[in-house]
Amino acid sequence: MPFRLTPRRTLAVIVPIIAFLVVVSVAGQYWRIALHHHAGHWIVRQFSLDDELNIPTAYQAITLGCCALLLWTIAWRDRQLKRRHIVQWALLGAVFLLLANDEAFRIHERLGQFRDDLPWGLGREFRTGWIMFALLFMLVLAFIYFPFLYKLPRRYAILFTVAGTIYVGGAVGMELAADPWVEAHGRDNMHYQLMSTLEETMEMTGIAIFLFALTSYLAPFQSKLLRIDEDAPARPDTTAATSTPQPAPAA
Repeated sequence: MPFRLTPRRTLAVIVPIIAFLVVVSVAGQYWRIALHHHAGHWIVRQFSLDDELNIPTAYQAITLGCCALLLWTIAWRDRQLKRRHIVQWALLGAVFLLLANDEAFRIHERLGQFRDDLPWGLGREFRTGWIMFALLFMLVLAFIYFPFLYKLPRRYAILFTVAGTIYVGGAVGMELAADPWVEAHGRDNMHYQLMSTLEETMEMTGIAIFLFALTSYLAPFQSKLLRIDEDAPARPDTTAATSTPQPAPAA
């Protein structure tokens, strides 16, 4: 029996998980930093949005991997239907697989050691060395995919753009915004933890919107393992039309 999804059902599952992870992470950091409690440090770390190799990291790696699978599914379906842009969908799936592995294994952190090799001293502009590599990667990706995005139906082009803007705004924009604060005050304070929480929340929100857009684009879809149905249309309000008119009171 295939696993059944609809775009709205996808959001109905993802949004509560994001809310739970954000609330628990902030509560744990407040417990540890503001209230100066040391008990339960392991639990706090397992739910911290600013930490690595824990539950939020696993969640983001899984959702990015799901994006990759859906993108490859679109490429496979378009090949069956002899449509265009198969390569673009498949390549974007590979990009999301890379992002999933990066989230799980923090590949981008290792890129920082090569920042001094960048020309014109660009790598030394930021304390976080991988930022320049991320900016260069995004410029190349935008150059490749802008014509593709332009040819998509407008609804999906807007959804993909919004999702990408929020995700990149969190992953890169908030990292740049937090950089001066970390340089001056370090990471072990509530101000930084709230900035980090906003960064990760933006990333998770961007992924959620992208998953919604991909399932909407795929629907209706049926395979042995996965079935994606379109969202049921909103039911019109028929109360006024079906209500029985009351007789006017006698004079």
